[in-house]
Amino acid sequence: MKFMSNLASTIKRLRLAKGWSLREFGSQVGVTAAYIADIEAERRLPSEELKNRIALVLQIPTAELEAVDSRLTTDLREWIEQRADL
Repeated sequence: MKFMSNLASTIKRLRLAKGWSLREFGSQVGVTAAYIADIEAERRLPSEELKNRIALVLQIPTAELEAVDSRLTTDLREWIEQRADL
């Protein structure tokens, strides 16, 4: 992708606002610096559990990250798959 998603850019913006390096932030979240770099570059998408840990470390409500995550929720994806004939 040529542009960062709202989720990736939001995580990066909040991390930088705290003055944390990738290594510092990754250590607090429980993943490697490379993993955080991949999330911020949209090479990986965080799981729900990881997104919750990221929000906790950033001291923001998980809902703030959910609001900028453009992926389909699990419930919505299941609903769509059950109605494939529509």
